[in-house]
This record gives sequence, structure tokens and C-alpha cells, in this order.
Amino acid sequence: MERNRILKLVGLGIAVLVSAAGAPAAEHLMYVGTYTGSGSEGIYAFRFDPATGEARPVGLVAATENPSFLALDPQGQFLYAVNELERFGDAATGAVSVFAIDHESGKLALLQQISSLGGSPAHLSLDTSARHLLVANYSGGNVAVFPIGTDGQLGDHSAFVQNRGSSVNPERQEGPHAHFIQTTLDNQFAIVADLGLDKLFMHRFD
Repeated sequence: MERNRILKLVGLGIAVLVSAAGAPAAEHLMYVGTYTGSGSEGIYAFRFDPATGEARPVGLVAATENPSFLALDPQGQFLYAVNELERFGDAATGAVSVFAIDHESGKLALLQQISSLGGSPAHLSLDTSARHLLVANYSGGNVAVFPIGTDGQLGDHSAFVQNRGSSVNPERQEGPHAHFIQTTLDNQFAIVADLGLDKLFMHRFD
């Protein structure tokens, strides 16, 4: 069976498709992240047929708060979600949640939830080696890198960069607002987009 064909679609938050191990080869699981609090409860799944474009709802597969962006490991075993929050626990920060994927049912089992090290995490991605998770914190105006263990869970952060400054719009750009982070294909650099500063930053990535 063809394994782990991965696509990404922009939906409500973000959607990720992966081959469903227990389903026909032509069918994929599609995960959709949402903002919760207005009828949504977390992450939803669909069975997607790329030949017909049909998406059949599986339903709610993980109840979690504001999972507005999702990322998948290359093997299709783990799903990573930001929790776009201003506070997590007793700290002014959002969170990152790690889930194990059940390909038969589509359900997600929560393995770990940790601080993203900044408020309102808006984006996350895996480096090309899939050994590190990178997260951009919008209201925190910073980015962080976490090592990924063999069990899919995250270790203590290995990097943290705080952006500083402002730009021309006092309502939206009063401070830094990191909203994208991704490594280059050669895995030598990490590119960060910051809406609050109207800048792209490039960091050397080890």
C-alpha cells in the first residue's frame, strides 16, 4: 500500500491529509484545525477521496482549544497542533499539543501538551530531518525550536529568538508578531515571517 502521501490545504485553520493505513489506497485522512468557542470543539477528521474530491466527515477526533495550525510527521504517526492561546497554565503563553494518530479510526490520542514559550502561537513546522519542531508565537513576537524524540514527544527547547521593534500600523504593528517559521529545503536556514515588523528573518539552523 502506498504510504504517507501528505498534502496540506487551507481550510478553517489548516487541514492535513495522510494516507489512511486501514483504508483503501485511494482514500486519505484529512485533519482540520479550528478556532474553538463558537460551536467548534477542536480537531476534526474527514475521509478524503482525491479521485472524486469527496470528503466524508469522521467527526471530532480531538477536543483541544484553538488548534489553529497543524503539522504532521513524515511517517504519519504523530500530529502536532498549536493551541493559539494567550495563557496556558499560569503563564502568558500558548501551547503545543502532540497527538498519536490512529489510522483505523482517525482518532487522535493526546501524548503531550507544553508551553510554546510565547502567546498566540500561529504556525509550526518540522525541519526536513523531522527531528525538530519549530513554532512561531504571534503575540509573543518570538520563535522557538523543540527537539522531537523517537516517541514523537518534545524535549526542552533548543533555541529561542525574541524579535523586537514595530512598524507603520499602530493597531496591528505595535510590536513583533511572528506568524510563520520554516526551514529551507537544505535544512541550513530557518525563515521567519513577522507581520508586526514587516520583515523576513533568516537564521542559521543547526
